[in-house]
Amino acid sequence: MPPVGSIGKRSSPSVLRGRLMADAGKNRDAGSMLAVKAPIAELRQLEKDLADVVLANINSPEQGVFSGSQTAIEAAKDACIQKGYKSVQLPVAAAFHSPLVEAAQVPFSQAVAQAAITPTATPVYANVSGLPYPGDSREAADLLGRQLTSPVQFQPIVENLFSAGVRTFIEVGPKSVLSGLVRATLASDAICVLALDRSAGKSSGMLDLAHVLAQLAVLAPGST
Repeated sequence: MPPVGSIGKRSSPSVLRGRLMADAGKNRDAGSMLAVKAPIAELRQLEKDLADVVLANINSPEQGVFSGSQTAIEAAKDACIQKGYKSVQLPVAAAFHSPLVEAAQVPFSQAVAQAAITPTATPVYANVSGLPYPGDSREAADLLGRQLTSPVQFQPIVENLFSAGVRTFIEVGPKSVLSGLVRATLASDAICVLALDRSAGKSSGMLDLAHVLAQLAVLAPGST
């Protein structure tokens, strides 16, 4: 497995990405996103049937997210109702991971291209491809630069991590939505999925962290 680049001066592209995403939401029709619970194969077909809609997130075998203009997302919601699919419009500022945020891609790509990327021994998987970033810094920068407008391949990433031998998954962030997607994707008793915010803010964050650390200690080699 090739080594993956880590970005030097990481704050610059990261801060720029946040600003560009915020600016994208100020457009007249920045669009929206719709999470849908249905088989991915059927969502791909729905993507072909609907105009101006992109399957922006492949989250699990039974869940995906559409991006598109407000009008296109309303049409997608109606189509989901007709097919009996459960859908939820997401509270986002724009239709991320779609051509509607293409204006943000150019300055972000330029910033990433100027960042120093050095190889590491730990592979990092790309949202764009679902595979590890290439060891070549220019190829890695090109791939990362396309992240804003490309669909997120979350399900393939999880499957590829499992194939690479990963059995413990730790979710860092609010709530535990991604943990559920990992379990839905792998459906295996051989994995351990932990969330740092397992109580979704209802309990002490320190207790949630202690719970994760305790489970990791039990999983460590030589533990009893």
